[in-house]
Amino acid sequence: MSLPVSHYFLQRWGTTPLPRLIDELAELCPNQPMVSLPRDNGRPAEGYRDYSINEFARAVNRAAWWIEQQLGRAPTRWATLHYVAPQDLSYFIITLAAVKTGYKTLTCHPSADVDTHLSLMEHTDCHRLLYPPGSNTSVMHKVNAIRSFKEGLTALVTPTLADWLAPEGPPTPVYAFLPALADVLHDPFTVVHSSASTGPAKPIVFTHATIYLQPLGFQKLRDPSPVNYEQWRGRRVGVLTPLSIAAGLFPFLGMSFCFDITLVLPAVTGGPMSATLMDQLLQHGDVFACILGPKTLPETCANPAYTANLRRVRHLAIVGAPCQPYLASQITRYTQITHIYGSSESGTLPAEVLPDPADWAYLKLSPDVPHEFRPVCEPYHELVLLRRPYAPRPARLRHVP
Repeated sequence: MSLPVSHYFLQRWGTTPLPRLIDELAELCPNQPMVSLPRDNGRPAEGYRDYSINEFARAVNRAAWWIEQQLGRAPTRWATLHYVAPQDLSYFIITLAAVKTGYKTLTCHPSADVDTHLSLMEHTDCHRLLYPPGSNTSVMHKVNAIRSFKEGLTALVTPTLADWLAPEGPPTPVYAFLPALADVLHDPFTVVHSSASTGPAKPIVFTHATIYLQPLGFQKLRDPSPVNYEQWRGRRVGVLTPLSIAAGLFPFLGMSFCFDITLVLPAVTGGPMSATLMDQLLQHGDVFACILGPKTLPETCANPAYTANLRRVRHLAIVGAPCQPYLASQITRYTQITHIYGSSESGTLPAEVLPDPADWAYLKLSPDVPHEFRPVCEPYHELVLLRRPYAPRPARLRHVP
């Protein structure tokens, strides 16, 4: 019996940067499913098609060779490429390909306005815009506005996601990424942005250390069995968050390999997630759990057919904000609510699935995460992450620039 991807991933994770590790995993476990996509974006009933690690790695290498051919390797260390596209797998393909060619990507939430895009490009000294062909109205509106307002911009149309993933064509050689992890640990990997809830959105730079430490925190747990990701090991998990922000990036960049998870994506959209897309994934994606923000849940609960289809999934893992109590009372008739907890800066923290579904409103972090609840005013407390005695800052936070 062949060893799971997680065996090789954890064996090499401490020394091998993710762009090279994906190539190595593609050689060791070429047929292992990594991601599952709708066969026909407009007809979800056609079902899903799994793509292997080998197919994903080939797509990344195709994109890396394309970037080098079109732009050359980065003229300065970690020059920024702004990628604007519908919410699909190409975000991860371009992100990894950019790192291989010496660049870093900047990606934005699909609801970010043009001013936010331009401001973040200014803050990251970005003069290169990549976008796929197509007629997606929301994406092209932003692309055209950026091209109009941004002087000195190099704008390139990329191949489509179907082109990156195409099985036919000449063999694609590996685009080598040679440094050891220790040599690039503090180098930029990609750029996302803050939520803009307290002011203008600000860039958040993920380094290779940010990516490296994410699954590492889950592997050091003394008892991982109650933790959400451990309960999803070897399963199909839907990702219904935007793919261009931290909540979408973290499951793909390490966590799926660590837990042998096949990530299942909805039909492609240029805007925010909808209850219809969620329902289509639940009906046809064969998922055990779903990671999603709570914004689509009022629309889901207002539709009896959508609500009934919640029984198809074991866990709804809410991220980004709490679920409203009036919605939870409906949802928990069909499935269990659990939580993904963390931040763009700290990553995802190990949260446990509570044994009683009635406790849906409560967050329980693994006891191996140093934390405490400090009283603020009766009866409220605030969650405080604690420093370990030997660390100047919590492990992930000390690698945030």
